Amino acid sequence: MDHVFIEHVPLSNATTAVMRAVRLPKQSKKFSTTATTVCKTPEFDLTVANWRDSKASTFLKEFALENTGNKDYVARGLIGSLAQHYLGKQEYHCSMGQSHACMVSCNEVVSLVQDPAEARAVYFILTAARHYLEVMEIADRAMLAAQVNVGQWSDAMSLKFFWTNETPHDRVFKLTIGLMSSFITFMFSTFIPLVPFHHAENVIQRKLDALEKGGTTLTGIEADEVNLLLINQKKELQEKIIKAKAAGNWLKVGYNAIGNGIPILGIPAMEFWSWEGYEKAQVHNVAELGLAVSQLVSESRVKNAESIVEFFSGRLVESDGTTMLQKILDSGSFLSVSAQMLHQWSGPNVEKRLTDALKFRILSEALKSQGVFIHCTKDMNAFTCENDSRGPQNLKACIDGRVCYMSKWAGRGYWWRHHCEEPFGVDSMGDWPFLVSPEDIIISSYKTYILSKGGPGKDYAHAKFMSDEEMISPQNFLDASTPGAFYLPVCVNDRFHQSTPLDDYTLWDDFNQYSEKKSLPCSCGPAGWGEETEQVWLDTGLAMAKHADRYRRSFCPKQLAAKIPKQNKLELYVHECRLGISHAPGFLNRDGFKNERHPHCDVVLDILTRLGGGPTDVDPYMKLGLECKAGLHVTGSKRKPVKECDLYMGAGYEELARLAAFKKGLDGGQGEQVK
Repeated sequence: MDHVFIEHVPLSNATTAVMRAVRLPKQSKKFSTTATTVCKTPEFDLTVANWRDSKASTFLKEFALENTGNKDYVARGLIGSLAQHYLGKQEYHCSMGQSHACMVSCNEVVSLVQDPAEARAVYFILTAARHYLEVMEIADRAMLAAQVNVGQWSDAMSLKFFWTNETPHDRVFKLTIGLMSSFITFMFSTFIPLVPFHHAENVIQRKLDALEKGGTTLTGIEADEVNLLLINQKKELQEKIIKAKAAGNWLKVGYNAIGNGIPILGIPAMEFWSWEGYEKAQVHNVAELGLAVSQLVSESRVKNAESIVEFFSGRLVESDGTTMLQKILDSGSFLSVSAQMLHQWSGPNVEKRLTDALKFRILSEALKSQGVFIHCTKDMNAFTCENDSRGPQNLKACIDGRVCYMSKWAGRGYWWRHHCEEPFGVDSMGDWPFLVSPEDIIISSYKTYILSKGGPGKDYAHAKFMSDEEMISPQNFLDASTPGAFYLPVCVNDRFHQSTPLDDYTLWDDFNQYSEKKSLPCSCGPAGWGEETEQVWLDTGLAMAKHADRYRRSFCPKQLAAKIPKQNKLELYVHECRLGISHAPGFLNRDGFKNERHPHCDVVLDILTRLGGGPTDVDPYMKLGLECKAGLHVTGSKRKPVKECDLYMGAGYEELARLAAFKKGLDGGQGEQVK
């Protein structure tokens, strides 16, 4: 036999000595006893530490860079060409349901690959890739089981909650798309414990950021306007595209970029708010929900399988050799996925987890379709949250020192009669098969909101489900209060409460536009400047409501005037800017406002953002300067600035800080009051 002596420096001395042994030639089908000995050394254990020490991720990048474009690589894909190149395997196909065809042993690789460092890297890469595929196969089986379980409940669920309101096709399609998008995100976060999937996000994000308008996408297709708006014009996008963010940046950008996406981009914004009333044929509702659940899981499974094919193909290669699969395997977490871990995810626990996830998402969509939102505040009328009585006690939760209430906006009949009421179906939430409480829904939505604060867009459906540590075991997701289980819009305002009791709505409340029963989320954001108001309105559907303009210029100004002292002119002005309204007295504007922002809104908001803090943190002199520049201190019929504004009116906005400091020094820091 031919013998080859091998040197290997990075491995331990003991392992290196073993690797200096006789090795069979590549074409041999037998494994040497030396290979068996080598595979028993600690350096070949399937651990994250060994993955990093072996530099397997770098090896995979270099292989992709060197081989992309050649015939074998194109035909077999990244993993298939790797197996063919090093192991001589002609039929090595990794796809959904075919993980058994991706099996390699350490003995086989060590015996056939001449260089020990390469043998180690190849073995780790092929093993980690197989583990990834096995995990996704488990997810696929669990999704199918979840479909069966939830499908059995669709009759009861559809009868307890109303769903949507457009044409039969539109409402089924939209519900399916919304559920599918968020469900795929959940599926990925559930079945990829410990894997920093944001790395894959970043790869695609960098590629899309580099796209020029009219250029070429990653799939070689002409870049469409929606893709560019998705990155560069987020605010405009929110108003034009429904649920473009419904599955996080990964699904929103990633699937579309690699050509395997759910076709949610470019769909016109169609919200639930045009329909006024609950009445609809229940038999149609039952059929629609059953179809939506079936389509949801079926399409999710198809997209899941397509993504596996795309990842293993290695078709998208960056200039440094980075591929999607390399990013997924980069942390080494999949290398350490043991048979025991896979087994615990293949039992009834994982089926329950996905079944609950699907059920909770359907309930979330049902509640969102009603216009349900949650308000949380530290402004209580009692020493403890438990004793606060400003909202409905059966729709209440206490968390993070805040009291949170859930309510629904009833947009039926004449606009001036619209008000808050109890969400439809609350009394049935605790019944089988729902088995959730309003408190669970509030806590889960609040946690989802808090987790989503770290990312762009404040998109509640995108929030990471749980921390990496919490995701290791399926036992950790067994209750409805888990972050991400529900994702109703949350309005946080610690300056003042915006809740109201929902009982005892009277005829007087109908005619009284100042009634607390007509409280909307008019000021949202922990800083107190209403910085999240527009996002909450978009997420609840209020922004697209038939009478949204009336809400903005009638209900909200009255509500804010009752909460914010009149002398806090800047605070009121900022909230008006956030709502997109401005003062316009006169007969044609009986509410005293018009649906048009003040021309100075953008610059004032920019300065306040840079200053940081809330309304109580602004220096009094700076506050006066901003109020003067915004025209909030005027006198006479010609609305001339008052005398105290003279110093500021001739200065630019960027000079206000210097002038405020100068004025403060002259006055001895006492602050100047303007009536």
